[in-house]
Amino acid sequence: MSPKKVRKKLAMKTKHIIALKGPINVGKSTTIRKVFALLKEAYPTAQIQIINPIGIEITVSIDVDITVIIEINGTSIGIESRGDAPPYHDRLIESIERFKKVKCSIIICATRTSGISVTTVENFQREQPEFTLVWYHNKAEPQVNLREQRDDAMAQTIFKQIQNALNTP
Repeated sequence: MSPKKVRKKLAMKTKHIIALKGPINVGKSTTIRKVFALLKEAYPTAQIQIINPIGIEITVSIDVDITVIIEINGTSIGIESRGDAPPYHDRLIESIERFKKVKCSIIICATRTSGISVTTVENFQREQPEFTLVWYHNKAEPQVNLREQRDDAMAQTIFKQIQNALNTP
């Protein structure tokens, strides 16, 4: 979906679930951590609740999956970078339930290309029709420098979509 079509789709509803889909080890978690870093940089006064990993300052350079809630101008954004297949898919299910409970208006998560993580996101959107679901796809890129460029570009695209949804410059 083109960025223009996505902006139009996001503008139609006030709640959004942005899911980054792809096979194992294609940069989904890295991209989501980069989105979080962009949000922290752009909104330094945002309130941040780090759920996973506990007791650590999250930076782009860490190589662990994150679960955070960041509040920007009164809007809660839930971020879950782990969307793996069993046995780790429970974390995505738990995070989406947590984000729903605290009334996140924007949810960003990773999923595999198919299976329980995708079903979890699709079921959430079906049960919460006020949420617009937007899929982004990460594909395998064997060259590290090209993967980093792709991850940076994808993070910027998602970040801009969030800014558009927040209706802030």
